[in-house]
Amino acid sequence: MRWSVLFAFSLMPAMAAAQGAPASYEAVSGDNYTGKELFFAYDGAYARFRARRQDETLAAAFCLDDCERDIIDTPEQGPFVRAELIEDEAASWITLRFSDFWLGESSRLIISGEEGSFQEFTQQKLEAWEGETAAFNGGRLLLELVVAAGENPLPSYTIDEIAFGRPPVASPREPGALIEESADQPQNVCGDDHRVSSSDDRVARIWKGGCTAWPLANGAFVTAGHCPKAGGMGVLEFRVPISGPDGSARHPDQAFQYKIQSGSIVYESSGVGKDWAVFSILPNDRGETPKDLFGYFDVHRDYADGELIVRGYGKDDDPLGSETSGFNEQSQTQQEHGAAYVVKQKGVVIEHEADTERGSSGSPLLNLDGVAFGIHTHGKCESDVNENKGTGFMNDDFWAAIQQFGPL
Repeated sequence: MRWSVLFAFSLMPAMAAAQGAPASYEAVSGDNYTGKELFFAYDGAYARFRARRQDETLAAAFCLDDCERDIIDTPEQGPFVRAELIEDEAASWITLRFSDFWLGESSRLIISGEEGSFQEFTQQKLEAWEGETAAFNGGRLLLELVVAAGENPLPSYTIDEIAFGRPPVASPREPGALIEESADQPQNVCGDDHRVSSSDDRVARIWKGGCTAWPLANGAFVTAGHCPKAGGMGVLEFRVPISGPDGSARHPDQAFQYKIQSGSIVYESSGVGKDWAVFSILPNDRGETPKDLFGYFDVHRDYADGELIVRGYGKDDDPLGSETSGFNEQSQTQQEHGAAYVVKQKGVVIEHEADTERGSSGSPLLNLDGVAFGIHTHGKCESDVNENKGTGFMNDDFWAAIQQFGPL
């Protein structure tokens, strides 16, 4: 079978570099991928079906092992279940994007992964998610279209794109690789990498764009402006697990993945000090937001030179990871580092020495009391120079955009 592959890449500016870390994946056109398909009998009792499915493995649900379901020929009317299996043994994760979907009035689409993560869509929810799914770990994904009786026309969908997770591009520090320091290879880590693992549930990873974001008291989220400008602002992930030994990203349960509302994004991406974004997310199926579950950061606009902490989801190749990539299992997981900072341009620009990497963009700049006063945006640290940079809340446009989402 021939696959249409779309390649995504980013160009890093030669000076202080924006620090997003786009996902490594192969995007396959749904027109050029045919999954395995089965039809099953269904009695129309959705609550019972759903409860049973939550206790089944993917293999059992699709009859890859012993089959306890009744397989039927292609039906002409509901109720029935149409099951489709997406597979790629080399994939570390899978996401889907649908188009031309119609789930009817009472039917449901259930997406489940190899690890038991489970996402359920109605027509209204799939529209709100803009046809996209959460990210599921592993190389198999099961789609079950649970068709209710009386649906006319019959529910259907088209898979527009399948994204298969691939190992990240080899780090410049891969064994045997030539290590060079030049203007187009920004040194974002100031000397040795002093970042340590952290576990602040309020700090999230943006997927697939590879930036960092976090919530405010008014429910808004903030990140760097070059993150939405570059695309990939799809899902916000909380409680991100450890990556694979080659730095391949892994994902939390879909219950901790929140859809970013693309129409809510307000941003500026005009360089250092003018790099910020504000946005909102959809609540989960219980109506809860990350702010409800995990809390938020207090912020202020009164800051002077001192010490800070930067906490985010940067890539990591120190120590070196597996043989297939220089990145390690801490890459694109939550880490932090504290260092000195200085205030420039009346608080609009923050220069600091905290260690960061691609993916750290949007990380909160925190004082030692844990209060945020800006976001990290750019990396280029040289010896004895505070040259990692961020946007401070004294940027009036940034502050005004935050206020549009409600009082703090």
